[in-house]
Amino acid sequence: MNKTTTTALLSLAALAFVASEAPAQSNTGARTVAMMLQNMENNVNQLNARVRYLQDYQAELVRGLKETQSALARSQSQNANFQRQIDDLRRQMVADRAQFQAGMGQMNQMADKVARETGKTVESYMRQQQSAVKAAIQTSNAAAAAANANAAALARAQAAAQAQAQAANAAAEKSGPAGSGKFEEYVVQSGASLNAIAKAYQVGVDDICKANRIKRSTALKVGQKLYIPLKK
Repeated sequence: MNKTTTTALLSLAALAFVASEAPAQSNTGARTVAMMLQNMENNVNQLNARVRYLQDYQAELVRGLKETQSALARSQSQNANFQRQIDDLRRQMVADRAQFQAGMGQMNQMADKVARETGKTVESYMRQQQSAVKAAIQTSNAAAAAANANAAALARAQAAAQAQAQAANAAAEKSGPAGSGKFEEYVVQSGASLNAIAKAYQVGVDDICKANRIKRSTALKVGQKLYIPLKK
């Protein structure tokens, strides 16, 4: 029961006491007191209904926070896959460029050999090779454009993940820890686990889970805020 409800009930009790102690001088006075008591009881009922609504709203916020954290985990997994694909493509481009340069060296050697042995011009031969080189460069440029597009997609995904993390932390700060008592905020670091955190703060894993409305199986994310209940 909150402070407003308690105050209303005390006022209601005071009026009831006054009504019981006052001499019954007239029916009008009694009816007036009865109406005042009824109005105050209605106000108390409205306040209780408001409290229940706020409790339901807080539960909705908690559910929304859990859904956001799940979406963030999926986004981070997709980001990791994008990064691996980009790294593989970059390594392939490096290998292709080295192979291309080696091929150019071989072609130049062959051209020199033909010119020395036959004494004929290799102009037509070089034109063919230049066409092949141009095609190879176009292929390389297309691969580079694809890599840039993937990098841009990764950047957008990372920005979205950061925005979701910020939204999740903001929702957590707004809803606050579950339960009463004093809490300390802890920002999850790389490699941290619920067991390690509980051991460091000398509290139970279940106490941390309860304060943050999570399960033992919940995966922690770097940068995530946790509320650590402090010993009394």
